[in-house]
Amino acid sequence: MKDLEKENFLDMGEDEEAYPFGIETDEKTYRYQCLECRFEEDVPRFIIDEFIEDDFFASGCDIENFEVKMPILICPKCNGELVSKNTDE
Repeated sequence: MKDLEKENFLDMGEDEEAYPFGIETDEKTYRYQCLECRFEEDVPRFIIDEFIEDDFFASGCDIENFEVKMPILICPKCNGELVSKNTDE
């Protein structure tokens, strides 16, 4: 039983490393790139939407006056700034 638990833990760790911002799904994503090491990652939209929602509530603005800005994330490879490459939204 212990060996089975250890094996499952290792499998989960490998998946986590392959997909640092979530699991592989058909979820729509935003493409992000690190300004320092140029690492690129697809970040699920629901994660970005949560950051934008937090900014909205913290701003105290009404919806008509709120300017949406894409959040800057931390690069999982080098801790640099991970910024959105999507310019059409």
